[in-house]
Amino acid sequence: MDIIAVGIDLVENSRIESVLSRFGDRFLKKIYRESELAYCFSMANPIPHLSVRFAAKEAAIKALGSPIAYWKDIEVLAKKNRAPQLFFHGEVLKLSSSKGVSSTYISLSHCRSTSAAVVILTG
Repeated sequence: MDIIAVGIDLVENSRIESVLSRFGDRFLKKIYRESELAYCFSMANPIPHLSVRFAAKEAAIKALGSPIAYWKDIEVLAKKNRAPQLFFHGEVLKLSSSKGVSSTYISLSHCRSTSAAVVILTG
């Protein structure tokens, strides 16, 4: 198994909060899958969870080396007390397959003000 690419992103939580206040459901439906929204909004404060998923999607896009308009084709799933998982769907899955990606690894971190994600793609 070889590392194909690594991506990293850092997001200010206030940026996501501002975009959410301005665009509401339109923003949420463009960026997140239903599973991600259900998880984030099950938390007392969904903003850091939304932000870290946004960072993960950006990190994945950077790792893939291509601008992508298919935000919802990148999915971050997490279950309490388990490591998060990254999944590709649709066009992003096709792109990752064409680059030889067979596995994804993700690390997420967030605090009051910022969220960060690292994505590693292997093949």
